Amino acid sequence: MMREIKTIYKINYKHLIYILPVLFTVLLSRTVYFGIVHYQFYQVIFWLFSIACGIVFKIKVGNFKRMLNVFIPIAVFIIINIIVTMAFPSIISYVITLINIFCCGFISIYIPKEYISKYYIYIIFAFCLISIPCFFVLSQFPNIALRLCQSGYNYQSRFGYSWYFTFGWNGGLLYRNSGPFWEPGAFQGFIVIAIIMLLYNTDKYTVSHRKIVLLTFLITLLTTQSTTGYIILVLLAITCFKQIKDTFYSTSNKAFKRFMTAAIVLTLIYIVVTSGNIGDKFSGLYENNRSANIRSNDFFSGIQMTLKGGVFGLGCTNQREFYKAYYGITDDSCGLTHLFYTYGIAFGLLYAYFAVKGITNFFECNSKIRNASILLIFLILFLTEDLCFLPVYIIIIFSGFQKTNNKNVDLHKME
Repeated sequence: MMREIKTIYKINYKHLIYILPVLFTVLLSRTVYFGIVHYQFYQVIFWLFSIACGIVFKIKVGNFKRMLNVFIPIAVFIIINIIVTMAFPSIISYVITLINIFCCGFISIYIPKEYISKYYIYIIFAFCLISIPCFFVLSQFPNIALRLCQSGYNYQSRFGYSWYFTFGWNGGLLYRNSGPFWEPGAFQGFIVIAIIMLLYNTDKYTVSHRKIVLLTFLITLLTTQSTTGYIILVLLAITCFKQIKDTFYSTSNKAFKRFMTAAIVLTLIYIVVTSGNIGDKFSGLYENNRSANIRSNDFFSGIQMTLKGGVFGLGCTNQREFYKAYYGITDDSCGLTHLFYTYGIAFGLLYAYFAVKGITNFFECNSKIRNASILLIFLILFLTEDLCFLPVYIIIIFSGFQKTNNKNVDLHKME
């Protein structure tokens, strides 16, 4: 009996050490309270905790080498960027970026990707459960929502936030679901990743109640009212029809499974299309198409700036800021062009190589069509938000280079 208790204790202790670094990677991926307002404090905690947890486990030399094979080329190109662009005044920013990348890579050494996936799915699921009632309060009781924001929220504050939800911008309320992140478009991106992990079973079936979790993700994604999220949702409904069917229905009646899944998929597509969000956003008649215009400008202007930066980029310099002002780039919403014009074409191609290989390995796609669909989804995300160096995306890339356990896990045993 005592041996069983000790075994349970060890498992819980080990998994607690697993979940906390994953939680920090999410919180520091620009959640407003932890990853923006109090970023410096929690960033240092993340660094110390990620390294300390690695000391607790036995680090395999092979895993460490695989991590360095990715980290060292990235670090070398960033150092070259500093030297070529003379970006020495921004050296602290570069160092912080490198430490964050190293810590994310270090986590991938001792946490298997099935546990990264498992706890990431549960964390986003918890965010969704918290965000839904907050979104209801936001839409139905705006006065209460304003009182839930931090004290002193006014037009001089960029965000109206609590530690668990973002209610608005610039003194007002945003009647869309941002979760704890800086905007709804960002929240949908994190939900999309969780959905893909669930559908492609990168957690090795360790997440229980998969139907409820998936349904919660889909409902929450709709409340973000994100055009990008809606487009990706339609893409997922088409390309992951079989995975959705297998997740929702365990019956052996194939005709019934196909009928019900088709009904769900068509309903989702109908909601997205009839919302008018996609069509209106890209039409000149839509009064709120500002975000589409900004993203379009950031993309095309980013290409021009990439050509200005050339092989080694503009760096984090005053010259880069001058060109941003000249070309009217305000939000850097296109993360991919931001990466290319800041760090250079050479680094951008290196990052793209690691991203493609890491993402496809992480999701273990066994067909070219599935690889293409997942890469297309990530490309859409990278083109519409500045995500390339956020911890969640970095850790997925690094984890894709680690060896995985391909043994099948029985869902019933896990439950």
